[in-house]
Amino acid sequence: MTDPGAAPSVRTALLGTRRIMGSPYTVVVLQEGYHQPTPDGGARADGTVTLLRGPLPMLVDTGGPWGRERLLAALVGEGLAPADIKHVVCTHGHSDHAGNLNLFPAAELLVGFDRSAPGADQYLPVGLVEGRPHALDPGHVEVVATPGHVAAHTSVVIVITAIHFQAAGHRGCCGNRCGMFLSMLMAVLGIGGAIYAMTVSGLALVRGPLCQYLLPEGNLSDWGRPFQGPPWKSDDDDDFRKSSYLFHPELWGKCHNPPDVVKFNIILFSLILGGAVLELLLCTVQFFNSCAGCICGPRLRKRPATQH
Repeated sequence: MTDPGAAPSVRTALLGTRRIMGSPYTVVVLQEGYHQPTPDGGARADGTVTLLRGPLPMLVDTGGPWGRERLLAALVGEGLAPADIKHVVCTHGHSDHAGNLNLFPAAELLVGFDRSAPGADQYLPVGLVEGRPHALDPGHVEVVATPGHVAAHTSVVIVITAIHFQAAGHRGCCGNRCGMFLSMLMAVLGIGGAIYAMTVSGLALVRGPLCQYLLPEGNLSDWGRPFQGPPWKSDDDDDFRKSSYLFHPELWGKCHNPPDVVKFNIILFSLILGGAVLELLLCTVQFFNSCAGCICGPRLRKRPATQH
């Protein structure tokens, strides 16, 4: 992070996002998890499998054993073999999350709160039980205890260019609210930009273009704005229409150099003004939508406790 003392920001991504670029780690979703209830009261389910590409390639969850060949093919697609994976983190011990651990005997394994050494029958100390984060790559990747789905549930936090991305294997309201808050801030910036564009384009239309025009004695003037100045005599709109060059095309030929600059100026800044008005409307709608999402939170369908 650029400022160790600053509060971390959280980056969220829409479901379906397969790759989140970052440095030094890129997040690659090899398989997106699912949970589909069946009529008999059971469910078809498989966990999300996430690859962290970077100095120490890591895997977050391995999916179910029925997806063995699919997992191997996905790794090959990323130019990796099981032996290239240095750490495997299973967020918990359910079969659709830890079903392919046997493919990675050369990696350090972390299943829930249990940590085992690479290629050995040796368990290693880890502070997750006491609530302490466990660093896999200090300063970049760490595992934190997030009990809830199961008692020994964990999540992986990746620090990428001063942004935190949380791969917990589940959707939750906190990430969505952070996303809504960021969307609200972006909407505010958009509103500010729209107001600025409306102001600049409006002034440009009222003042007219910079050009050379004929003086009363018949000579070309220096560069100036022949239409500049208050184009109205009062606050009445009719006076503005009577006095403004915008409503008198016969005056547009007053500018001689560049040719047709008045028409160009009107078309250009009218388009900018129209786009700015549309941007203002859209960003205003997005601002209130994000406010509602940030304050009220997403409306998530209640799911069975056994969901993965």
